[in-house]
Amino acid sequence: MTPYVLIIIFCAILPAFLLVAFIYYKDRNHPEPLSMMVKGVWYGIMSIALTILFSALLAPFQTTIFNGNGVLKGIYTAFYNAALPEETAKLIMLWLLLKNNPYFDERFDGIVYAVCVGMGFAGIENIQYLFASGDAFLGTAVTRAIFAVPGHYAFAVMMGFFYSLVHFDKEKYGKYKWLIWFIPFMMHGIYDSICFAMEALPGAANIIAIGLYYFCYKMQKICMNRIELIQTQDKNIEDIKIFTEAMKRNIDNNY
Repeated sequence: MTPYVLIIIFCAILPAFLLVAFIYYKDRNHPEPLSMMVKGVWYGIMSIALTILFSALLAPFQTTIFNGNGVLKGIYTAFYNAALPEETAKLIMLWLLLKNNPYFDERFDGIVYAVCVGMGFAGIENIQYLFASGDAFLGTAVTRAIFAVPGHYAFAVMMGFFYSLVHFDKEKYGKYKWLIWFIPFMMHGIYDSICFAMEALPGAANIIAIGLYYFCYKMQKICMNRIELIQTQDKNIEDIKIFTEAMKRNIDNNY
């Protein structure tokens, strides 16, 4: 493998690696086994193959209605060709990863594993884009490190958040299980729609770019809020367990 190829691969996977490291740091008080996180990344890599399969299954149902309009075609492509197969594939792999996982015992774990899956997918996708860019791979690497990879991170955080919400509070939130897929699907579709709009309307690209910056900022802010919320829930539950165990010990000692 030549140094040129190694540099491209390194630039492609570095943003995904850093985001996995960040979520691992956020989970430092009750960290998941590294072997399970690596497994999650591998499941994300495998979701690429599942995405290709779904795309092939969806291909016969493609419509040409929007072919004459760049913006509408971009929106259609964003939702139907990208968000639909990709988020469906990632959710299936997350489900396979968590359904018999004994370490999935806290709400924040859902986000941790979803990020691992999402970053496995994003890392491989990034490699494909950088190789396709040829000698301009460095510019592509920087752009995707700022927008695309954090975008997949945001989709994953929301998928993991709702997955845990429904898993641990079925009676209260069971009816919202469709949000596990729908929220990441919508975020992904909107993100890609904005990107395609910049290509379809080059004269307004700078103005649309401001919208992209704002949308990405809001996505990351929402994700941080959800992370803090779910970690607070875990801490409150842990505090209740500690208090209950202390009360039981006190009662046993008195009798």
